[in-house]
Amino acid sequence: MRGQEALTAAGIQPGVDDETDAILDAIVNADLCVLATPLFCWTFSALLMQLIERMTTLVTGYGTPSHDSQVKDKGFALLVTAAGPIENNAELLPVAFDRLCEFSLAKNAGHLVIPLCSNPEALADNADARGQAEHFAASLLDGCA
Repeated sequence: MRGQEALTAAGIQPGVDDETDAILDAIVNADLCVLATPLFCWTFSALLMQLIERMTTLVTGYGTPSHDSQVKDKGFALLVTAAGPIENNAELLPVAFDRLCEFSLAKNAGHLVIPLCSNPEALADNADARGQAEHFAASLLDGCA
């Protein structure tokens, strides 16, 4: 059971009728899930946070011997762009992502934070950021092989 289906089974009427169940199904069936977001107020964007909150329906028995997850051993990666530096700005996001992977029993495939990026289109002209992204993408592909 996922998303709204799990909430309904628990006797909770969800207040939103959206496409999250289809997104959760796609995540469960994917080889790798890359969560990508701009940094917003030192954390994930509100849209990604809503998805992460709904992803908790994929996990059962947390804190017990029967802890299980529909994304157990699935690769998850995090890609973040930040307008400012990493220090005192974006350094907590990878920690939160690590904990999300632990909670969901997912395989942490890694994370990349691109600092000083307020305009993603400008990344094409940033050789350092492009090199980091290419290395990150290659490591993700190697992990899926």
